[in-house]
Formats: sequence, structure tokens, C-alpha cells
Amino acid sequence: MKTHNDQRLIDQFLIKHQNIAVAAVDELAIDEIALLIENMPSDESKIILSNLTPHKAGKVLERVSFEQVLIVVEQLPTNISESILRSASQSFRKQILTKLPPDVSKYLRRSLVYRKNQVGAHLEAKFLTLSENSSVEKVLADIKTTKAAVQPLMFVLGKNKALVGYIEANDLLTNSSQKSIRSLINPISQTVLADMSVKDVLDNWNNSFVYLPVIKGDGQFIGVVSRNTLSKLDLTKVGTDRLTVKAGSALGDLYLIGLTSLLGNSDQNTNS
Repeated sequence: MKTHNDQRLIDQFLIKHQNIAVAAVDELAIDEIALLIENMPSDESKIILSNLTPHKAGKVLERVSFEQVLIVVEQLPTNISESILRSASQSFRKQILTKLPPDVSKYLRRSLVYRKNQVGAHLEAKFLTLSENSSVEKVLADIKTTKAAVQPLMFVLGKNKALVGYIEANDLLTNSSQKSIRSLINPISQTVLADMSVKDVLDNWNNSFVYLPVIKGDGQFIGVVSRNTLSKLDLTKVGTDRLTVKAGSALGDLYLIGLTSLLGNSDQNTNS
């Protein structure tokens, strides 16, 4: 029987020895990994799925209950869930996109339109943008309630989602709450077209920005990309293997034994 202590040890190992743990999981069969994902907390499932190859992660999710898939996919970074859904079957992808929250589904649908080597495929979801007609007071109130990522530099949109510029978060704290943010807007020095290649964007990245705004050909803002995300993607293209640590060490063997034990208990509970 699986005990609380069993699960706690697995949890601690996954956090402290992530590479070894993921490599150990990667040695399991697809159905076994799916059973683990089904019974793991979503925070741990994210770690496993983020480090499997997208093709394998897609096959795993297709064997997990639909309710659990929705929970995990919604919590994954958008670029990871996009890669997984791109590798999954078309029918499975359509089913998931239909049931995800609208804001998540919108970004994923948009990303999947572009090829993997184009920046449009790697948009960050839930990124806070501002309306040029807002006041400082309104923006501060929105920041307190938003679930979107809030960055030191925030992009400002005008009519028809046209990119107007950006403001610095610090300016919100040093100006009158009644002041319009239009007077605080800085011009954008670099934008990225959604169909540009990842390599071209990285080669010409403005080091002043951690994120760059992504626009369509007509100038409409559609999202942002992070340098960190694109850099990791670029590294994988030159052969970096995220599962370079094999589970052949003593620690890996112990972890695999523990997982196998939990799998057996989970299977018994399912059939009882």
C-alpha cells in the first residue's frame, strides 16, 4: 500500500534530483508514465512533462484522463504545452483546445499556426498589457487582480491592439494616481514579426529587453517572446539533450524502484 511517506520521498527526490528523476521516468513505458501523471500532483507532473521529448509527452497525455490533462496543460508554460500539443494527434489537440480556458486556448491556437522555427510559435501567454487610455490608478488596480505575468516593462496597446510603446513599472509608483499612462509611454526600439525565424531574432536581440513584443504584418500586437525561452529552444536545435543524465546511478535505480512500487500500488487500487 502506498503511504504518505512513500509519496513524500518521491516528491523530495523529484525536486532535489530533477535530472536523475526525469531520466528514470523516461525509462518507463508510456502507459506507466501516464499512470504516474494521473496520480501525481500537477506541480510534479509539470516537471516530468517539461523534460520529456514533446513527442513522448504527447503520447503520455493521450493516455491520461481528460480532466487531469486539462489541469496539467493549463499550468504548463505555454511554449512547453505548445510543443506537446504540436506533437500529439490532431483529434486530441482539438479536443484539448476546445476545453481549455479561452485565454490559454487563444495563445496556443495562435502559436500552432506558425512553424516551430518561427517566433510566433513561442508566444508567452497571460502576459499583462495596458490600454493607452488607462490611468495610473486603474493600472495599479489591474496589477493587484491579474493572473497574468507582470514585468518591469509593460507594453501599451492602442486602437485595434496596435502596439503604442511601453511603460516602466517604477513610473507607476512615482506618479499621481490620476495621471494618464499615455504621458509615461516610452517608444519601442525593437519589435518582432511573428513569422521571423528564432535564429534571426536571437542574433539581433536588443539586450535592454528580457521580452520583446511580437506583431503581425499590419502592426497588431499578438504577444511577447522571452529571450530565455528562445535561447533554450535554440540550444535544443544544436543537439543538447535534456535527458543527458541517465538513471543508471544508484540514486536513479532507487528512484526507479520507488516509482515501480507506486505504480503497482496505483494499479491495484484502480482494479479493486
